[in-house]
Amino acid sequence: MNHKKVEHLWCEEDLQIPQRHKRRKKLYHKDCYIVVLRPEFANHVLSVALVHHKLRKGRRYNVLTVLTD
Repeated sequence: MNHKKVEHLWCEEDLQIPQRHKRRKKLYHKDCYIVVLRPEFANHVLSVALVHHKLRKGRRYNVLTVLTD
């Protein structure tokens, strides 16, 4: 018995059809070592990246970027 048949029977009996729940996104990335957090309040989830570049003269510099959601 599939969901269409069940909904049809519910309608025949004048019963209220329950709302279907939307699927929630996965809390992990396909690489399995990256965990995705859902923000619960302001500034709850931070994204951090360390970027390094090389200047023409050969000097290197690093930049730490932090993003808040």
